[in-house]
Amino acid sequence: MESKAHEFMQVSRAYQVILGLVQLDEDTTHLYVNPQMLESDKNKDSAFNVARRLVCQCYHLGGKNSAEDNSGIVTSILSNLLYYGTLDSSKVPLKIGDDVLQEVVCTLIFGFSGPTPLSLPFPGECLVGEASLAVQQIEKALREWQSGSFQPIGDTDIDVVTHFNNVKSTASKVFEVWQRDLRDKWSDFTSGIYSTDLNTQSSGALSWTIRSPLDT
Repeated sequence: MESKAHEFMQVSRAYQVILGLVQLDEDTTHLYVNPQMLESDKNKDSAFNVARRLVCQCYHLGGKNSAEDNSGIVTSILSNLLYYGTLDSSKVPLKIGDDVLQEVVCTLIFGFSGPTPLSLPFPGECLVGEASLAVQQIEKALREWQSGSFQPIGDTDIDVVTHFNNVKSTASKVFEVWQRDLRDKWSDFTSGIYSTDLNTQSSGALSWTIRSPLDT
């Protein structure tokens, strides 16, 4: 009887976390977190390949574009922060995350297998780190086209590494604010990650500016 009562309390606690009534803690994490959610680093290369494919597919880079077209597309996307979602003129999100961000996050969490049908929805706190890493991966994939033609970006230049670490840190601050202050929109975003239909077959001097929707 005591065991049943304990199980009931754990499940009740888990749903309170999902509804945002209490904070995530160690006692409830195992009830709803798929083990793959803890493997973002393992899926990082796969997610970057997905980001590379999606920036071409969804943002129309490459193909028959001229170098000037490709460079202009990258500049526009980085300026408008398209992957952060649909933003108004004050950079307040009308919708958090576009299709590119959702699919990259889903790949980071689940790999190519996708979420299992019986998994419980994610509590919002679980996705801030994955969403921040996805922004980093998407911007890196975009920057590879910034010169107008595809130029892979290596990981040996300390300035490049520092830049993309700062991109991730900036994104984390943005998503923490949105998760805290825009619960309904964040819930829609996390639900979108959970229901994403994966289609993920993979295919010099630094002077970049890190942009954030929180900038005024």
